[in-house]
Amino acid sequence: MNKGIKINIEIVLIAFCIVLNLLLISNPGFFSHDEFQKIDYIYKTGFMQYVKDLGVFHVGKHFGEPIRPLSFVIQGIQGLFIYDFPIVTHLIDVSLHILCVILLYRLVLKISKNKKLSFLSAVFFSVSPLALFSVGWSAALMDRLFTLFSLVVALFSYKYLNNPKNRSLIIIFASVFFGIASKETMIIVPVVVFAVIFWSQQESKIFIFNKKNIKLLATVTLPVILYLIYRLPAIISTMNGHGGAYNASIDNILPNIFIYWTYPFLINFGETSETIFSNNPVSLTAFFVHLFLLFLIFKIYGIRSSFYYLILYFIPLAPIILLASTASIYLYASATVFSVAIASLSIYSYKNRMNKPFMFFLVSLMIIATLIHSFYIQKYLYSYGVCMNKALISLESEYLHNNKNNSIVIHSDNEAPKYIIDRIVFGRMHVGKYYPVNLKSTGGDSWLNDDAVHLRFSRDCIVY
Repeated sequence: MNKGIKINIEIVLIAFCIVLNLLLISNPGFFSHDEFQKIDYIYKTGFMQYVKDLGVFHVGKHFGEPIRPLSFVIQGIQGLFIYDFPIVTHLIDVSLHILCVILLYRLVLKISKNKKLSFLSAVFFSVSPLALFSVGWSAALMDRLFTLFSLVVALFSYKYLNNPKNRSLIIIFASVFFGIASKETMIIVPVVVFAVIFWSQQESKIFIFNKKNIKLLATVTLPVILYLIYRLPAIISTMNGHGGAYNASIDNILPNIFIYWTYPFLINFGETSETIFSNNPVSLTAFFVHLFLLFLIFKIYGIRSSFYYLILYFIPLAPIILLASTASIYLYASATVFSVAIASLSIYSYKNRMNKPFMFFLVSLMIIATLIHSFYIQKYLYSYGVCMNKALISLESEYLHNNKNNSIVIHSDNEAPKYIIDRIVFGRMHVGKYYPVNLKSTGGDSWLNDDAVHLRFSRDCIVY
C-alpha cells in the first residue's frame, strides 16, 4: 500500500516538474558559448575523439581548470541535438532535474517520515529560483549531476546508519566517484555525510565516531583524498597564483556571501552578476527577508536546525566562495535545503494561521516572492534563448550569402544586446557546422578589417 502511494506521489512530482518548467523545455535557444564550444569540438574531431579527449581524468594546469569527464560526455551527447532538436537537449536537462527532485523527496521522507513535508519540499525544489538557472542553462548540467550524486550519498548514508550493509557502502563509494567525475565540488560531500551522521544520532548517547560511522566516513572520504592527491600539482599551481580566471581571494568572501544569500528573494534578477554588494534597497530587503527566514527556523525548530540550514546552504558554495566571479548555477545544491525550509515553514504557519496570522502572512509572501522569481528566471532564459536563436540563424544565413568568407566581424548597433553576440563568438571558429571561421564581435564601427565580411547586429537580435 505504501509503495503504491509513493509511486503515485513520484508520478505527480514528475508531472509538476514538467508543467512548471515548460518555458525551459520549449526554449528554442541556449544561454552561452559553453554549449556551442562542445558541439564545435565534435564537428571538428568527431564524437569518439571528443570522448577520448574530454571524457578522461587529467591533472590540469590549475585546480580551477574543469576536469569533469562524466559531465563532458553527457554534454557532448546533448550537443548532438543543439541545432536541429534543441527541445531534446532541454528535456535531458529537465529530466536530470526530475531525478534530483525525486531523490530529495525520498531523502526527506526517509529522515522525517512526513509525507506532506517531503512532497512540498520536492515541489518547491522543482521550481526553486535557486535551481532553475542550472536547469535552464544546458552547460550547467555538472551542478545538477553533483547534486544528484550528493543526494544519493546522503540517502544511502542514512540507510546505512539504520541498516548497515556493504551494498550501501558500494553505492556511496561509486556515487562519490561519479560525483567527482561530474564536478570537483563533490569534494565537500564528507561534510554532508558527517551532518547526516550527526543528525541521525541526535538522540543517541553513543559516541559519534563508533566503528559503523568511521567505516561510512572512510568510504566517502577515500575517493576525495585520492582525487586531491592526483590533482595536487594543480592545487599547488593555483595556490601560487596561477589559477587563471579562477584565482581566489579572501576579499571575495563577504560580497559573495551577501550575493548568494540575497539571491532567492531578488524577484527581478536573473544572473547573480546583476546583484551589487552595496546599500541597494532591493538587495538589502532580500538580505533581511532571508535573515527572517533563518530567524523563523531558529524560533520554531531551534538553534540546531538553523545551524544545519546555514551549513547545508553554504557548504556547496565553499569551493567557489573565494572566486571573483559569481553565478546563479552554483546555487542548485543550496536549493535543496532552501526548499525544505520553505516547505516546513509553510506547513507550520498554515497549521497555526489562526493563532499566528502575521507569521502566516509573511511566510506566504516569501513563497509568492520565490515563485515570482522562478517565473522571472524562466522568462529571462527563454527570451535569451529566442534572441540567441535568431542571431545564430541570421548569422549562418549571412555567412552563406557572403560565399562562406572565413573572416567575419560583427558590429553591434547601439541598442543591440551585444552580450548575445559576444557569447556566440567567444572561443569559437564555427558558424553552424562550418569551420574554420574567424569571428569577431565589436561595438559600433571599430576593428575594421578589409579582408573580413562586416555585418551588423540589431536590437531585434538579427545579424544583417
